[in-house]
Amino acid sequence: DKLEYGHKILETLDECNQYWHSYAPRIKEQLDYAFKCFDSFVESYEFIENNMEIIDYGCGQGGASIRFLDKFYQDFKTYISKIKLIEPSSLALQRARRTLEFYSSDIQIVAINKKLNHVTHKELETDINQTYIHLFSNILDVEGFDLDELFSKIVKIQGYHFFIAVSMDTT
Repeated sequence: DKLEYGHKILETLDECNQYWHSYAPRIKEQLDYAFKCFDSFVESYEFIENNMEIIDYGCGQGGASIRFLDKFYQDFKTYISKIKLIEPSSLALQRARRTLEFYSSDIQIVAINKKLNHVTHKELETDINQTYIHLFSNILDVEGFDLDELFSKIVKIQGYHFFIAVSMDTT
């Protein structure tokens, strides 16, 4: 209850630790299923010729990005140029950034400490026409942000877009 069923903006290390303890196994299971579907799609689609940027919306402590790299880093490491982490909890964002920096010094980690409604199109955009992997892990059921408005900012970005979304309600 203290974590508001995973929707609370984490403010303490105890809350961060409790979140991992309570939700990480389920999130891993959801993401593994989604990545299995993505993996079979990737095999039949030639999009890897571009640089790749991962954008993790409401990233928390980076679970979705970490799991994505666990699954695909060996295949995509020469293509992943940047990971953008968007999260209102500065503590969780700091933990996500530190963890992801261990994967490679070649990947630029950009931390955006904002709620999703306050993210601008300019913060999402990159100068290069590339492939974007948009990760929405257990954020779509969170009230308080306008998904349509966020999506309209995303689709203005030139490039190939892949959306991977999981939620506690559905996979």
